[in-house]
Amino acid sequence: MNDGEGRALLPVEYRLTGRPASVGEAQQALGRLLDGRFPSCSASARADTLLVVSQLIDAAQQHGIDVAGVTARVGDDLIDLHVEYEPQTDVQVESALTDGWAWTNAASLADKLSITQSSAEGLKVRLLVRLQ
Repeated sequence: MNDGEGRALLPVEYRLTGRPASVGEAQQALGRLLDGRFPSCSASARADTLLVVSQLIDAAQQHGIDVAGVTARVGDDLIDLHVEYEPQTDVQVESALTDGWAWTNAASLADKLSITQSSAEGLKVRLLVRLQ
């Protein structure tokens, strides 16, 4: 992305949820962002993106892990989603990571999926999704 004069523009970051994040809040904010920034995004790509973010929050909550927040950075044809979880025990992380559908769907949707975890910062999931 550039400013028309060849200078690179930094992507804008949008905070999609408060702390702790809720599924409804994430869906509404992400839906508005997709509609505003990607009006030509297909209905199936929009629905898939909303579903995966919802599942990543819901799966964590089912294992006693609060989501600290969801942020998004947007480019010309992609959205870079960051889901940050509160610090948790290794047992909770293992349970959440092996919760099938959330991770399977995230992996199938994302052009890139990365997961990092530290005891101080908690679990972080990053999905890079191409929408055009």
